[in-house]
Amino acid sequence: MKKIILFLLIACMGITGCQSAKRTTNISSNVKGLIYNSVSSSYLPRLTTVSLSEFADGSEFLTYKTETYESLYGVPQFIVFSIPINNIDDHRVLLEKFLEWDKKALSRGDMFTKELGRAKAYNGYSNYTFHSGNKSNNYLDICFSMVDSSGCSVESVAFDTENVKNILNDIDRIKSGKIKHLDDSVYK
Repeated sequence: MKKIILFLLIACMGITGCQSAKRTTNISSNVKGLIYNSVSSSYLPRLTTVSLSEFADGSEFLTYKTETYESLYGVPQFIVFSIPINNIDDHRVLLEKFLEWDKKALSRGDMFTKELGRAKAYNGYSNYTFHSGNKSNNYLDICFSMVDSSGCSVESVAFDTENVKNILNDIDRIKSGKIKHLDDSVYK
């Protein structure tokens, strides 16, 4: 048991780089991450929190944290998908590419799974994959990889067309300055 806990601690340090956010601001967003439910054989919306985090080195991330069906010792587990603000345009391109493929696949009745591409994330890459649930529903599957190659280092989270549009809306709000960190200096 001690070996498992030690392994998890070392793995977490490797993924996070031992860096914690200098400040984090929760953001109001309509995004709902979807997690595959094997009982219902479908992707179902799960609790998703959205935040803007700033680190000591000045880097900022737009982060989506989606609750899974898993728990570890009674503690709910989450899948985290982060978009570095300095790479936000690379992520936008892949999100828009999903919407283009979705429109084309629905009009043609095509069903397939294919990688859209990868974009830089903190300590690795976000892998974007187009996945057809059926002829009328397509999903964007996003997972984290520590290396610039296909495949996932951790479990993935999915987004339907509506939620991809909601992520793009969040990106637009970040770029226009409508999403900012909370000035908590007034709370003394």
